[in-house]
Amino acid sequence: MAVWGAGHAEAQAAVAEWLQKRGLIIIERQALQQALNERARDQSNRPPDEKVLLQAAGSLGADLLVFVDTSRIAMPPNHQATDPDDSSGFHSTSVLIRGVDVKTGDVEWMAQASYSPTSGENDGIFVNLACQALATTWGFR
Repeated sequence: MAVWGAGHAEAQAAVAEWLQKRGLIIIERQALQQALNERARDQSNRPPDEKVLLQAAGSLGADLLVFVDTSRIAMPPNHQATDPDDSSGFHSTSVLIRGVDVKTGDVEWMAQASYSPTSGENDGIFVNLACQALATTWGFR
């Protein structure tokens, strides 16, 4: 397997570690990045598309490419879902993980977890959500 995401690096590392602890072989991100660079020289500063990522992972012998997408959405201050006297606003935080078959492009499994509201910049929440999503999808919860 290879793990890829353009978002939160710690969440991606947590996903790779979680999968590796379950006996799966994870291709190093640096190797995937190098294979990707060889295929996408003409795309300069644009993010790679999924097809190119799947081809790069396949060239390294991966059967599955695991995409890790993280998001944090800031809600406006005084949003109705929080204390009306709270002017700090809050964040809705989520992690979406997809295991995609390298040969077919089919999504083999998907895991998602979200938490709302959170305040401040606690990036550890992404790691926790990633682990919770995987544990649920893989039947450990």
